[in-house]
Order: sequence, then structure tokens, then C-alpha cells
Amino acid sequence: MQQSRWARANVKCPFWRGDWDKAVACEGPFDGSGVRLTFRGDKKRKQHMEVFCFRNYEKCEVYRMIQENKYADL
Repeated sequence: MQQSRWARANVKCPFWRGDWDKAVACEGPFDGSGVRLTFRGDKKRKQHMEVFCFRNYEKCEVYRMIQENKYADL
């Protein structure tokens, strides 16, 4: 089950690639890679998205890993 279009429209993180039931997919830290966060339940995934994907993505550990490894020189 995917997020509603409304929820996807609220994503601010530039590295977010998608989400479903218990997972969030992000761009990876290296070319041709991706990151998939798997949660214990849909509620935890939604909480993560509300806190990090929708608002405070700069504080997300995945965002920082990608930024430091892939885009640090830009």
C-alpha cells in the first residue's frame, strides 16, 4: 500500500524515492545505489516520514550519509 498522493506531495527530502507498507526508499550514497529503511509497522514508517521526509530531512541519518558521501564536493 503506497502513501496517498497528498502524503507524497508533502515530502521535502530530495533523496526520497518512494514508500510502501513498512518501508521508505531513498537515493543511495553512491552512484547506482539505493537505501531502503524497513520499519516494524506502517505506523513507524509514517512517523519517520512525518518527522524527517516531510520536515526535518537535514537531521535524518540517511540524508546526512548521502550528502556526506555523494554530494560533499558540490
